Amino acid sequence: MIYIPKMIFHGNPLSFGQYFYDVWGGVSYWFTSALSVAQILLAALFLSQRDRMTFYVGTCTLLSLLGIYLRNTLPSPFPWYYQTGMVSTLLMSLGGVYLRYESRINKLVSKPYVFGIAAFVYLSYVMITNPAHPQGTTPDICMYLWKYLTILCSIICIIALSHLLPQAKWLEYIGKNSLIFYFFSGTMLALFGSITSLLAPDTSYILTLTVTSIALLAATGIN
Repeated sequence: MIYIPKMIFHGNPLSFGQYFYDVWGGVSYWFTSALSVAQILLAALFLSQRDRMTFYVGTCTLLSLLGIYLRNTLPSPFPWYYQTGMVSTLLMSLGGVYLRYESRINKLVSKPYVFGIAAFVYLSYVMITNPAHPQGTTPDICMYLWKYLTILCSIICIIALSHLLPQAKWLEYIGKNSLIFYFFSGTMLALFGSITSLLAPDTSYILTLTVTSIALLAATGIN
């Protein structure tokens, strides 16, 4: 349902073969494809009924390293971004660690120096990998490890900042239904943006905010 409007908005040709490859092959939406693969792999691990978290984190670490290797040797995302899904299992297993030891981790994250170090690492990665800067030759495995560290630091920053925010029902609602909003975020913005551009060709921040708000309300209604 989303694929056809997306292709039309981007001016790409439509064909049954391309539709089958992109949608049923899981190439069109990398995030949900990789997430599906990661969830299937985790479900298979849960069948072992192990109760030790080290088993899941250790196995997911091996799956992640294998995914990195496959992504370098077989870069094609078909089918279903399986390499990225394998790589993502490690982060999902760490989410399980956070769920089990949430109170302890929150105490650590709330310390100012932890937030400061995490923010520094994240901002350093953003500045160094800026396309405007010349990129040096870094081994792939080092880049992946650095990316993982940066992702973990960004998660630490998000957890620390979220604890400073007051409770907001609408934010909790979006968070609990984030996949639905993700599915329709690009399509709704493209649709209402195209309609608005016909009615009001001149762009402005207020117009952009209005279109974003309408798209968010529409996605809420669909949800």
